[in-house]
Amino acid sequence: ALIPGAARPPRPAGPSVLPLNRMPPAFRGALPRLRLDVLVYSDVAEDRLVFINTRKYTEGQTVEGTLRLEAITTDGAILSYQGERFLLPPP
Repeated sequence: ALIPGAARPPRPAGPSVLPLNRMPPAFRGALPRLRLDVLVYSDVAEDRLVFINTRKYTEGQTVEGTLRLEAITTDGAILSYQGERFLLPPP
């Protein structure tokens, strides 16, 4: 139960978003090599950022020209590719 006035817990990736390593092999093979180098989560959406393959991204940006950074959570980066969403966790 939440205590009135208490900070809400960070939103998890959710059960419907599978980690990249659990996606089908053909799907993984179609993606560029991805590595989550840095994850900065904040309750303020504008302050969230990640470094993927040494490049800085914020929510809504395009990663490696083909993927969309849907959300940044405490669990990692949620990316989408051709309509499929997946979680890129930190190492």
